[in-house]
Amino acid sequence: MDISKINRYILLVFIFILIISIFFLSRIFVRRQVKTFSDAKNYELELSECQNICNKIKNNCNIEDAVNYCTKKVFLDIDYNGIVGEAGKIGILNNYPFCEDGIYCFHLNDCKCNKTNLDPANCLKILCQYYNDSENPMEKIRQTITWGKCKNKDKIQPDWWYEYFGFYSETCENIQKTKGIITNCFYYDKKLTCETTCRKIDNISFLSRDINPNINIEETYYGNTIKIDLDFCLKKEKIKIVCKDPEIEKIQYIC
Repeated sequence: MDISKINRYILLVFIFILIISIFFLSRIFVRRQVKTFSDAKNYELELSECQNICNKIKNNCNIEDAVNYCTKKVFLDIDYNGIVGEAGKIGILNNYPFCEDGIYCFHLNDCKCNKTNLDPANCLKILCQYYNDSENPMEKIRQTITWGKCKNKDKIQPDWWYEYFGFYSETCENIQKTKGIITNCFYYDKKLTCETTCRKIDNISFLSRDINPNINIEETYYGNTIKIDLDFCLKKEKIKIVCKDPEIEKIQYIC
């Protein structure tokens, strides 16, 4: 065979491999950039749909309208694999973990029904009222709104908002909110970073050892980000957060 033809085939194979490599590397790079809801694929379309529903009801809203908005699930692609709302996928969005198949309008958009803000807490109250005639209203609500089908993994709890707003409560008459929870912790470059739904922190202490590290607290939408300067992180390190809003203590393994 002509040497020039062989070289041409080798060049074509090399170019093909290079294109495939660039394609997969670019996909990996894009996935790493999805840090907020707005980074996710299909975000603009889903947000627009949520806003359209809200605009129709904000000045003349009844319970049916509110339920329609509260139960509107959005379908995002948080890992850019071309599948929206995929079960089993977890993403850290706005510093909090979410299942790709457990995201709703109230996570993306602020909306009011007359003077009531349709956030998860008020949506739960409205759904309790709406399903009041059901044999088990909370069970009906949990069938209607789910946190998704991905699994809790160690320090990552994608069902944090379900617990935070009281969706695990047994009855509508006794909604139990557990707000002082740590949703995500990671140790990198001598800094321990934890997300917590605690809105006002009174004290942070380590139970594994007697140390007094430098602690920086940054306010977030759902609570606070805690950044702790730490030379090293012990395996199964214990941290205690004394939360004043609401008053609750939470001990968590973090390393």
